This record gives sequence, structure tokens and C-alpha cells, in this order.
Amino acid sequence: SFSKLSFSISSLSDDGLRYVLTLIKSKETIARKYAATALRNLSASSEEKDAFFKLGIPGLMTEVLSDKEKDLDVLAAATLSSLSCSSRITDRFLDSGILHTVIRSISNATVELKSQIAAIFANLSEHLECRPIMISHAVVKAIDALSAVDHGDTLQDCARALANLSSAEKAQHAIYRQGGFKTLDTLSHSDCETCKRYVAIALQFMASSVEVQRSFFADDALSLYLDVSTSASLDYQRTAAASFSSMSQTEEGGLMMKKDEINAVLRLCSHADLHVRRNAVCAVANLAASPEARQYIAMEGGVEVIRFASAANSDVDFLRDATRAMSSLAVDTAIREVMVSQEIPKSLSKLAKSAD
Repeated sequence: SFSKLSFSISSLSDDGLRYVLTLIKSKETIARKYAATALRNLSASSEEKDAFFKLGIPGLMTEVLSDKEKDLDVLAAATLSSLSCSSRITDRFLDSGILHTVIRSISNATVELKSQIAAIFANLSEHLECRPIMISHAVVKAIDALSAVDHGDTLQDCARALANLSSAEKAQHAIYRQGGFKTLDTLSHSDCETCKRYVAIALQFMASSVEVQRSFFADDALSLYLDVSTSASLDYQRTAAASFSSMSQTEEGGLMMKKDEINAVLRLCSHADLHVRRNAVCAVANLAASPEARQYIAMEGGVEVIRFASAANSDVDFLRDATRAMSSLAVDTAIREVMVSQEIPKSLSKLAKSAD
């Protein structure tokens, strides 16, 4: 009866919940299953979840989850997933040791259980105060294990969790060390557009960290950004351009970007999307300040690319970075000769009349 009622009501009184808790401790498997179903449904629909904590339901669900009883473990994880959505209870949620139990439950878990665990991680990662605790518990490694599951919702929640966790600057290098970047590589091949969007967000955050850039350099790990730059996904192309722009602003990032990366950036300068073009030409302008990078840019036809893109663009931000790139390239005597042969002075004379 409680199980059936839970589909149509939004809450139970404390006494009602106590009755359900009594039943979930029953020796009868079917009774426990119905009671767990009632708690799952009520935790998903109830706006006021404090009663669940007051009665110790998270701890009880943790015990059920750790018992690994078929079907009941999924229902328990689903209840914990719903409770993890509330920002008011996340501190108590983590302090109760639930996170450790959830991570241990991944081993030999069914696809359905893994999906619920991924949802728990994703929901918790939405709360700022939870992120450092999750990193300290090596949740990223657990997410990597979940990302091997061929299940759309699971992969989407894994990507959402990594996107949220990587937004914290202090956590980005820890995420990289725990294998988060390799997990993003795995998730980047998903067919789910929402998953791709979260992966794109995470990759962009990771590229902004100088410490992570150093690790990229040491591990020769830029291939993922090259891959997403050629993807058909606009989110990925925007991420590639923005990430290259971020990397080009630091000494470590500038040293990493060689022929392949510069080719990718130059190609993106002519992209149909304005956001992609802006970030790409910004990266070129930043890189052109380096004597070594200037040579790469010139050898890969960068002068002509910038000239053509400038003629086709009226966006002020784009043109500012395009002229900044030209200014840096013109420092080099050999490149100046190339610029003159390609009639760059004519293009510059038009830009010199700009209202900006």
C-alpha cells in the first residue's frame, strides 16, 4: 500500500515514514522491496527532505546499498540520488560516510546501479561545498570506472560531474592526476549531444590551468584538443578554439603549440562561427609574439589566412587581434617580405581607417 501510495502523493508524515522504515528492515524480501520503492518515490517527489535525514534514512539506504541485495541496492541508490539534489543537506550527506560506500558499490554493480551512482556524483558536484570533498575521495577515479558503461544517462552524468568538478581552479590538476582527462577523452566519443556539451565545458576549464598545461606538455596530451577541433560538433569546435586561446596566453602553453596545433588554430580562423573565429585569431595573435611560433605561423600560410579572414570580418574584436597578429609577425624581416608579396600593406591601409 505504501508503495502504491508513493506514486501519487508528494510526502508522508514522519509517522508514515517510520512505518516504511520498519518495513524495510523486515525479513521478507518482497516487503523490503516495496518499502524501498516507496522511499525512492517519496524522496524524488518530496520538496521537504529534512525529514529523511531526521529519521536517518540516508544511513539506512547506505546499509541497504552495502548489502548488495539485488534490486534493493538500485532502489537505495535512487533514493540517495534524489536526496543528493538538495543543497541544504549535502554537508550531512557527505559527513555520514555515504560517499565512501557509494564508491565501493561500483565494483560488480549492474548497469542500472551504476547509472544511479553516476547520478549521485553528478548531483553532488552541483554544490560548491561538495567538490573539494569529492576530489579528496578520488571520485574522479570512480567516474572513470563508470564511464566504461555503454549507457547514455550514465555517461551524461559522468560528464556533468567532471564539468562541475573541473570548474574549481584548485581542483583541476588533481582531476588530471586522478585520470579525469583520459575519462573526458573516453566520454568525448559519446553520441549524446548533452554529454558532448559537458565534455566541452570540462575540457575548456582544464585548458585554463597552468599546472594542467604543464602536464599536457609532459605527457604530450594535446591530441584530444586537436581531435575536437575537427569534430562536427560546434560545442567541440568552440572548446578547441577557446582552449587554444587560453593555452597561448601562458609560456607553457605557447611552448606546447607546434605545427599541428597552429594549423588547427589557423583553420579555425576562417570558421563560420564568430566565437570560434574570435578565439582562434586571439590565439594566433598571442603566439605571434614568440619568435619561434612566428616561423610556424608563416610557414603554415598564416599571413594569407589572417589577411583573408580580416577581409571577410567586420567584428571589432576579431580585427583587433588580427592586426595585433600582423604587428607581431611584421617584426620578423623574412616574414615582412612575405607580407609585402601578399599585398598585406593594402589590407592594413584599410584597417588603418577603422573607426576603432
